[in-house]
Amino acid sequence: MSQRSFSFTLKDALITLLLIGAVIIIALKASMTGKLVMPHKEMTVTIAIEGQLPSFHKSIHPGDKIFQKGTFGVTPPFGEVVDVKAVPAKKYLPDATTGSYKLQHFKGEEDVYLTIKATGFVSLDGSPIIDNTFFYPNLYLPARTDGAIFASRVISVE
Repeated sequence: MSQRSFSFTLKDALITLLLIGAVIIIALKASMTGKLVMPHKEMTVTIAIEGQLPSFHKSIHPGDKIFQKGTFGVTPPFGEVVDVKAVPAKKYLPDATTGSYKLQHFKGEEDVYLTIKATGFVSLDGSPIIDNTFFYPNLYLPARTDGAIFASRVISVE
């Protein structure tokens, strides 16, 4: 029986170098996963809850935790109510003398403005992200507190 002796060729050396390089790259990528975290930032969100019955604002208090609607017991609150402000609702109502519509106060309803402190981060393109949601002005935001469930609109994010 003839035994062939083992020979290490250039092809074997290149394959070995490629495998070692791949292992090093995978190890470096795996070690960076914990370090690639966007820095958290405290943000102030102002939302408007429009067209509510008078005294609706009494069901929401400073210090209440606020959740996105549909997250019952699943996720933590995205923020805390800091300020509640109620003003008479403004609606476009017809003017009997001219027939045109004018923006006027409507005493049968109130608009409630909530100021919320929330923790989030700013994406690479500069958009604020809170509770895994891009927050921007005029965003429709169904939300809830322990005392109220409502549909709102984001006014500002600072």
